[in-house]
Formats: sequence, C-alpha cells, structure tokens
Amino acid sequence: MIENPRKVIQNQQMFSKNDPLLVAVSGGLDSMVLCDVLYQLNFKFAIAHCNYQLRIPDADEDQEMIKTWAQNHQIDYFFKTCPLDKATNIQDQARVARYKFFESILEEQNFKFLLTAHHADDQVENLFLQLSRGSGLKGIKGMLSKSGLHIRPFLTLAKSDLKMYAHEHKIIFREDVSNKSNYYLRNFFRNDVIPLIESKVPAFSQMAIRSIDHLQELYPLIQDLYETWKRENINLSDSEIWIQKNKINGYFLSWFLAELEFHPITIQQIKSKLNNSGNLFYSRSHYQLAIEPDGIKLRPQDNSQSYEDHFIYTNSGSLKLHHGHLEWDFHNADIEINYTNPNVCYFDRKQLNYPMQLRNWHAGDRIQSFGMNGKHKKIQDVFTDKKLGLFEKEKMYLLISEEQVLWVCGLQRSDLARIDKNTNSIIKFTFTKRTN
Repeated sequence: MIENPRKVIQNQQMFSKNDPLLVAVSGGLDSMVLCDVLYQLNFKFAIAHCNYQLRIPDADEDQEMIKTWAQNHQIDYFFKTCPLDKATNIQDQARVARYKFFESILEEQNFKFLLTAHHADDQVENLFLQLSRGSGLKGIKGMLSKSGLHIRPFLTLAKSDLKMYAHEHKIIFREDVSNKSNYYLRNFFRNDVIPLIESKVPAFSQMAIRSIDHLQELYPLIQDLYETWKRENINLSDSEIWIQKNKINGYFLSWFLAELEFHPITIQQIKSKLNNSGNLFYSRSHYQLAIEPDGIKLRPQDNSQSYEDHFIYTNSGSLKLHHGHLEWDFHNADIEINYTNPNVCYFDRKQLNYPMQLRNWHAGDRIQSFGMNGKHKKIQDVFTDKKLGLFEKEKMYLLISEEQVLWVCGLQRSDLARIDKNTNSIIKFTFTKRTN
C-alpha cells in the first residue's frame, strides 16, 4: 500500500509549524521530496548541504540545483565545502563532517530540530550493515524516528512511497551515480542482497522492519538493566576502572567497552581471554585494559602517544596512519615480486583469514621469523637487532592474522602465508613511513 508522505508528517505531529527546522539535503530524491512536503504544508525550514568535492562536476551541480530550488521557493540555505581524505573511510568521514556542520548551524541559528530523509529501506540496509559488523542490540535496533534534536519523519515510509510522490509531483532531484556502484558495502546490500532475498521472500523488508520495531521496544528495558549493572559493578577511582571477575556480565561488558571505543573484534578477544591473566588490550580512546586474576582493570594511557588499532576486511584498500600509510591490493600469481624492498610484503591470499589487524606493537609480541624453521622471536629482540631507538619502536606497526604476526611493517616478515608454486592469488602490502 502506497503511503502519502504529506499525511504521514501531518499525522506524526513530531514538530509544529512554529518550530524552525533545519533540513539536511543531498539533492537526491529522498531529501528533495522532504523539502517539497514541508514547503507544501507551510512549515518553517532552511536547508543545509555538504559538498564533499568527490564527484566533480556532479557535486557542484548538486549544490547549484539545491541553491536554485531554495531561491525559487524563498528558503534560506547553508552550504559548506567539506573535502575528504580519500586514504581513509570516506563514508565515515562524510558522516562526521556533515553532522558537525549541521550541529553548528543548529546552535548558531537557533533551529529547534534537524530533519533527515531516512526511510524504511535505509533502516533495512542499516540492519545488514550492523550484522556484517557483529553489532549488538544498540546497533541492530536501527535508527529512531526521533532522537534528541534529530527527527527522521520518513522512517516509516518505503523508498517506493517517495518515488511515487516524486513522480506524481514532478520533483526535481539529482541522481548520485555512485549509488549504482557496489564499491560501498551499503550499496552491495541495496543493489544485490536485499533484492535477491525479496525475490524469494517478497515481504522480507516489511518483516525486517517489524523485527526492528520489536528491538526498539525492548531496548529501553535492556538499557535500564545495563545502567544498573554499571552502577553496582563498575568501580571508579581517579586513575583506574576496576571490574571484579565474578561481577562480569558478558553482554554488558561488551556494551561498556564499546563506550570506551574498544573495537568489536578486540572486545571479542578480551572476552575469550578472561581466564588468561596478563593480557593487555588497547582502545582508540586511549584506554589500556589488563586482564588480572581477579578481574579487569582499565586505565587511561598517556594521550601524547596515540594507540592505533585497525581491522582489514577487503582484498584492497588503504589506511592513513599516524606514522605512515599502508596500501594493499590483490594480484594474480604472475605478478613480478620484489623481495629486496623491506617496505613491500607479499602473502598467499588463500592462507590469510579476514579480518586482519594492523596495530602498534605490544611488549611480549612475538613473530615466527622468516627462515627460522617455525621458531618464534620476540619483536623486542627484532628491534634490538635492527638497532631501533625508543621513539622508532613506538612508530612500528604489526600486521596480524588470527593473532599471529605476519609482518613488522617495513622491517621483517614472518614465515606465515609464504608464496610457493601452489600460490594462485597474492595480496601485496606496501608501507610508507612518514618523513616528518
């Protein structure tokens, strides 16, 4: 059944015609339909748009179309150019940049709410993304129709509802050609996975939304239990956080560590080693976690030395690091191999398991050294052999697969995943040190 976007907004009553609204607009169908609906219903709103300069001239033409629409309808608009670093996760960067921009406008211009045009199809795609990341309830429960100042009035509408409205009302919009590419995981779910499932289960998206609704109803109850667990079992001092072993709840521990920005895979490693005292783990918010015989102890690290912990899920990509840059790509076995360059390393793809990890080295790390017949060597000893100073050691990265060190980047590879006559596919890693 086709839903009318105008009636949906009128029936929701999440904001009034006296409320000054800021609408996030990309220029695509969804956000332009939202603008038209608000305009036709006589709501007070302005437009905000981020230009990431990724698709030139398309990005500038998107902005010009939005500007023309706003001027023709006498709507205020706010534009910002937000160039992105292509060496790191573009979608994450874009999300952070635009919401920082939106929040600054909300504060400076005294808008009451931020509106975005997320719809039910986005909710289903988000479910797949969260499942692919191993997210907990907080992630898979999806987006809320109203969260603080952020309102998503179309969240109950299907994309088909918005397309029908756009067709009937001759809405102008710009098509983002990158949406057709499966380079981004969200597009792969949207273009291939969900249509394939719906070819067998036509009501799949509707049933997925129903499940999400159940999770959203459950979430406040679980959140209350979590807050109670935190109050009763997290012991705080000026410099440390302490959790007794017999007070650890696996699910709530995961939630707590996620708040401290431990990576989901690191959290799983911590939970699997709760009986192995002496293990150390690090978060991206500068916390060090130690597993001790009677529990878990956390303390802040020295913020002057930022710890890095990244995970690699794909056959090709790049990472911009504090002390360098790592690139990797996929090749057939006929690639010309240069073993003389210490900053380039090759591995047999079929002997690698994802996700791989790239992190700073820890005291106690060992490597199964190349040419040592399976013997392990302390990485500290590798540094000593190479005559590295203290500051140089702090800048070293380890490439890891299944908790085994594959490569001390730019220094020494392990004996694992070696290329031989049976190799038919290769992953090539290239590490470039920062020179300043």
